[in-house]
Amino acid sequence: MILLYQHDQAKLRHIRRNIQQIGQQCQSFDSVETLSAACLLHQIAIIDLEIPGQCCFDVCQQLRSQNPKMSLIAVTTATSETDHILALELGADDVITLPCHDRAFQARVKVQLRRTTPILYSSKPVSPVVDYPYSHQNNDVLQCGLLQLNIKSHATFIGGEPLALTATEFALLNHFMTHPNQVFTRNQLLNAVWGHQLECYEHTVVSHINRLRAKLSCDKQVAAMLETVRGVGYRLTSPVTEAAQQRSRFAVAASA
Repeated sequence: MILLYQHDQAKLRHIRRNIQQIGQQCQSFDSVETLSAACLLHQIAIIDLEIPGQCCFDVCQQLRSQNPKMSLIAVTTATSETDHILALELGADDVITLPCHDRAFQARVKVQLRRTTPILYSSKPVSPVVDYPYSHQNNDVLQCGLLQLNIKSHATFIGGEPLALTATEFALLNHFMTHPNQVFTRNQLLNAVWGHQLECYEHTVVSHINRLRAKLSCDKQVAAMLETVRGVGYRLTSPVTEAAQQRSRFAVAASA
């Protein structure tokens, strides 16, 4: 079920038709109170940023704080980059400028649907890997230093402690952890994580990198792993553990 917060009836009908065409149901709300209550039970909301008498940027922030894993899509007729950046900084996973081609709109909703698959598995961390700075423990768990992602449960841990990420932040971190030490440009990340490659949406990447880095900052070692490569893009580096350093010293000594 996709939640809709939209005041314009023509836009509402258009959005509802697009959602139904991709086989999804939706429910519209005319008050923040009822929308807030419903967001605790659902994983996607589409919010109009231009509702008269309502600061919908505050609504984005409120819904994000209530349900950190929820996907929020903001829609607006405004082309101001400032408004788009503000919505992203306050919790939106994507901002769609209306009017938008139906297939493009549906594709971007589908991206968020893929990230909000119901959690059917345990969200407990598995035993950490001590010896190796980066490893695939199995097909469902990624580990990089103290940072661990459980793909099935959509859960993130730092040193065994849970870390609340949005669906997009999780997808972004998953991409970095699947390709450790590899540098990605903003456009490459847009294509890989958001499913579209447009220069005008590069600020989407910057906003999400900043939010992800802020959440990782609860551990300085983990936060330092997410690096900005000036003039190129971003990468997640593998930390060099004490065990790895010791193995390297042994290898050097043995070859001497």
